[in-house]
Amino acid sequence: MSAADEAAPVSAAEAKTLFTPFADVPTLILAVSGGPDSTALLMLAARWRKARKYGPRLLAVTVDHGLRRESADEARAVKRLARRLGVPHRTVRWRGKKAQRVSQQAARQARYRLLGGAARAAKARHVLTAHTLDDQAETVLMRMSRGSGVSGLGAMARASPLPLSGEQAIELVRPLLDVPKARLIATLQHAGIAFVDDASNRDPRFTRTRLREAMPALARAGLDAPALALVARRLRRAYRKRRGANAARSCSRRKSSAGLRTRLRCAFSAARSPASATRARSNSANWRRSTPPCAAKKPPPAVTSFACGEPWRERW
Repeated sequence: MSAADEAAPVSAAEAKTLFTPFADVPTLILAVSGGPDSTALLMLAARWRKARKYGPRLLAVTVDHGLRRESADEARAVKRLARRLGVPHRTVRWRGKKAQRVSQQAARQARYRLLGGAARAAKARHVLTAHTLDDQAETVLMRMSRGSGVSGLGAMARASPLPLSGEQAIELVRPLLDVPKARLIATLQHAGIAFVDDASNRDPRFTRTRLREAMPALARAGLDAPALALVARRLRRAYRKRRGANAARSCSRRKSSAGLRTRLRCAFSAARSPASATRARSNSANWRRSTPPCAAKKPPPAVTSFACGEPWRERW
């Protein structure tokens, strides 16, 4: 992708491709903080939905952490923009006592918890966030600095369970994960839509900020955001493949172990008496159907140690 393409606004056709997978979803929660990325998410989703006769109900949700004096004004600005775009809006606030210095992880956990609550209230199963290609690259570098393994270096998935969402299954989706941040800013500038510039994103105390400042130098060496995101995709694909292979081997070992245990039990019973052998074979068939025979009918004392003894307690 050339420098000109990286700064080109996201077209209506591209937006359609990004959001069409959600065409049949009843409700979509859009996590909008007011920054350029989430504001672009709100604008693109609203335009996509407006161009459709049928589609999901959109609900923009702004989390006010209450950590900055400007946060309430920013939430109100998002509400005005959402109203202008024809999207309902809700502000949820992080209430309660907070530490004097709140970590980014604590704020992120509070944000996910509040987004999950808003999704449950709206009976929505999908929360869309505006993580971009640049965020993915920064995440890869952060994980590398912490010595993460293959699963960690896979960074962010396009869709994953929403953390701290409770019992209801809510999916966190990142439709803009392959879109550079520069293109989202260009999209807003082209549409004449203002956005919030959060000064905390330039605070050098945060690791992500320091890595963000190092990105131009890495890009000159060939390690730009698309290259780092490609590494994450390949590692994530390799990790899924390895997990699938491990699961298949584990399943095969369980089946082999079960067969051996069943054969030994039948052989031991046969050595005691023909009647016991018949009962053991019957119990083995029940075991293969995943129903312990002692749960349905208590066997005679002669085979108690085989049907309802240690092997069943280990298995179940």
